[in-house]
Amino acid sequence: MLLAIREQSDLRPNLLTLILAPWLFYLLLLSRRRAHWAWAAAAVIGLWANLHGGFTLGLGMLLLWTICQCGLAWRAGGPRSLRPLWPLAGATAAALALAGLANPFGLRNLTELLVVGRSSAWRNITDWQSIFHAGWSGLQEYWEFLTVVTFTAALSAAHVWAWRKSRPSEGRREDRGPFSPYALACFEFLLLVMVVYMGCRAQRFTPLAVILLAPLLAGQLEWSLQPSRRLGPAAAACLLAITAAGYLAGRLARHYSPQNPIAEPETFFERMIYEAEVEPVRLAQFINANGVEGRIFQEWTWEGYLHLECPQLSLWAGARAQQAYLEEDYRQERALVEDPAHCAAVLDQRGIHLIAIPRHLAQYLFPVLVSGPQGTWAVVYYDGLNFLLADCRYAPTAALVEKALASGLHWPSEPIAAASRALCAECTSNRGKMQLSQRRALLHRAIELGADPFQIRLLVNLAMRPDGTLEEAEAQFLAAQYTHWSALEQPRPGGCMVVDMCREMADALARHYQAAGHLAEARQWAQKAEQMERLKAQLERRWVVRGRT
Repeated sequence: MLLAIREQSDLRPNLLTLILAPWLFYLLLLSRRRAHWAWAAAAVIGLWANLHGGFTLGLGMLLLWTICQCGLAWRAGGPRSLRPLWPLAGATAAALALAGLANPFGLRNLTELLVVGRSSAWRNITDWQSIFHAGWSGLQEYWEFLTVVTFTAALSAAHVWAWRKSRPSEGRREDRGPFSPYALACFEFLLLVMVVYMGCRAQRFTPLAVILLAPLLAGQLEWSLQPSRRLGPAAAACLLAITAAGYLAGRLARHYSPQNPIAEPETFFERMIYEAEVEPVRLAQFINANGVEGRIFQEWTWEGYLHLECPQLSLWAGARAQQAYLEEDYRQERALVEDPAHCAAVLDQRGIHLIAIPRHLAQYLFPVLVSGPQGTWAVVYYDGLNFLLADCRYAPTAALVEKALASGLHWPSEPIAAASRALCAECTSNRGKMQLSQRRALLHRAIELGADPFQIRLLVNLAMRPDGTLEEAEAQFLAAQYTHWSALEQPRPGGCMVVDMCREMADALARHYQAAGHLAEARQWAQKAEQMERLKAQLERRWVVRGRT
């Protein structure tokens, strides 16, 4: 089942819920033999309520178990039949008390989940959207989950049909008393409906739904593939399971390979938690090394990490969403990303003079804040993945920009220092502080140490003449860099970025020679650009493990 939730099984507090939910299921099953096991279930929920918000599912499971057991017992034998079940009712009350009182948040701990349900704004967060949301392809991204649901439902229906066909119309009375198989079947059916609904309703619940479907599916497989009755189907099912697990395990092994060209060079543990991909690790090191502090607008998902690593920063809003921030803060934060035209005014209003964002958001904010005619912000840090921007109108952050231009800051590595200085010099507010030749020299140095398509496009824009051609020196420089970087052996860590950079250089040279009228050279470079595009596609098909790149 863990292989079936590869998309969201990285290390984070959600794993606590993935572990405790099946343990609670097991304790409930034990309570059929001895009702006092329900007290252990209440204790687990009390602990769970202080570890992760998924404890509300545990409460729902315990309450559903108690209702099914007590309801069918009452129907079969009246009030007297409830006496053996009093530990269930007591444990349910105890679990509610522990979850609502024995925690730092009080009764709010029980109602926090309802905040999302009542707010259309919070439901716009990706984790709270349905797997069939228009922006996602549920059948493509969650086919494992849907397969598990289909098999579980189909086998359960077949089991019920076979059971009803083989039993007399009236079951034995003792089967309808306390802890009857009817109550267990009722609980499993309602749990199946509940977790499937949750998994379809919100992407964040899909892994949990799969984990809780595991014992239900296992029970149905055990019934349908008993070797004593049908050895052939059982052997075929085992072979199918081993084949599927082997295929997915092979993909997982590629993800952890040190040669994975999609990933950065990193340790096994860093890759396990997607650290370089998800968190601004080197950016946080830069912030702390240079004593950067103040109010900052940061990427939504970085909030928890920056709180931990850079407590001196005052963050705006983040992924803890409704647990820590106002809905209006969230709406305004999203508006800056989706419609950055009013970004500068909003940041001024809030007294924010620092921005930490990943590369994919830079394309929205750069034209307004950095590279546009009215740009008053500058890049002080860029590592190929993430940016730190500083406001040149505010004295403390303006001093940071001046230090960046003068190489007076501490960057994590020489390539990052070269890239950061080159981009800082190209910002609108700084272009008059350096001659064009100096700015090009900084970009050349950054590219020689290890660039990316963003910097190549910047250099091409600097060197492009009005007729669409490049200066000869720049064309020779790009051709030499292409020869160097394209000769590197693939696959290699960060290889896709290198291939994409080579494609950008070849494409620029093809356009240069086309504009200059050298059609043979233009065709040669266009072919090289196509080769790099095909190589990148091959690497991604082979090495991408997760549902999305």
